[in-house]
Amino acid sequence: MKLRLVLAVLAKKNPANAKYTIKSNGDKREDPSIYTGTGGNIVVYWEQYNLYKHLANKEKMTEHLKNTLTAFETNIELADSGKIPSKRLTSPSFYTGLPGLYTMGTLIYKEMGKVEEMKACYGKVIDSMKLCEAKDVNDELLYGTAGYLYCLLKLYMLDKVQFDCKAQIIKATNLLKTQGISSKLKGVLCYTFPKGGKKMYFGAAHGLMGILYILIQAVEVVEELMKDKELLKLIEGSSDYMLTQQYPSGNFKSSLGSENDKLIHFCHGAPGAISFLLSAHKFFKKDQYLKAALKAGEIIWQRGILYKGNGLCHGITGNALPLHTLYRAIGDEKWRYRSRMLIDASWDKEIQEIVKNHDSPGRLAAGVPDTPYSLMEGMGGTAVVYASLMGKEDEVKFPGYEL
Repeated sequence: MKLRLVLAVLAKKNPANAKYTIKSNGDKREDPSIYTGTGGNIVVYWEQYNLYKHLANKEKMTEHLKNTLTAFETNIELADSGKIPSKRLTSPSFYTGLPGLYTMGTLIYKEMGKVEEMKACYGKVIDSMKLCEAKDVNDELLYGTAGYLYCLLKLYMLDKVQFDCKAQIIKATNLLKTQGISSKLKGVLCYTFPKGGKKMYFGAAHGLMGILYILIQAVEVVEELMKDKELLKLIEGSSDYMLTQQYPSGNFKSSLGSENDKLIHFCHGAPGAISFLLSAHKFFKKDQYLKAALKAGEIIWQRGILYKGNGLCHGITGNALPLHTLYRAIGDEKWRYRSRMLIDASWDKEIQEIVKNHDSPGRLAAGVPDTPYSLMEGMGGTAVVYASLMGKEDEVKFPGYEL
């Protein structure tokens, strides 16, 4: 019922063929990005399709696959229209760049059995490697090379024969390794944002944890990378270093030198840390990573109902997913229950009334995300979470991050 209500609103305000992102102040912006632009519609309707595929509802499958294709074609047309400033199209990442759109296009056409279109989209993803070689390219998941590596791994892990991008995975991984080696912290990968700046972030979207998570996935699936002992040592040293940045509360510092234990967000803080910590635990077999993940889960449970809204990046549903990740990893029903309680909070009348009246500093309008219908800030992400939890629970993933 709640999913249908959310989709009904999206159908009016941000349909599959939407060409403008509606801002909370009423302004409209042409933005094909997946993160907060209309490109996020591709992911929204793709998840609806996967839900109804799981439920074997052919009518709804057809409807949502059509919506997914419409959203993809609309945003590729927008990206090619010449209306988008060229600088905004140079990000190599899934969230904010063209590789994300073409990764989704590859998945869509594969599902439809359209081989030539699939190959064309896949070719665009591969060609995007050149974006990672630019001097000023960022490294992080949100805007940089780690976000491109996510695209490659998403396809390679789905079908290693049709999407044999092992060489590109190795190249992107080595770029991150080279960029991260620093004399400032011996044995620890260091990245600043923006590139060449002075600030070292630790978050999943912004920072070291997100990069480490993606690197661990890469070395797990590509044998050649597993043989790179220097890389493995750097990843382990950096993962150990991240443990030193966990507050006694269980939350994580947002950046080097920060002492502000406030942000319980996917982009900065404990929610984005859990997938990284569980992957490090699985890969390096060290109990301290699991202990840190459980501690992070506790602080999300205590402080995860955010008044910023229900968004994925910094909201209630985005904080529900890491708790579900803990449940999938260790099988403790406590974490599944807690995840569901946060989902319930995303439609609880009393909580949502507080959200509606909450004014965050810098926000365009009180009580409303700046892009209220988008994937990562708004209602689009809520639809994705609801659909994924109604489908195969063992396959629930944080979009654009977990693999």
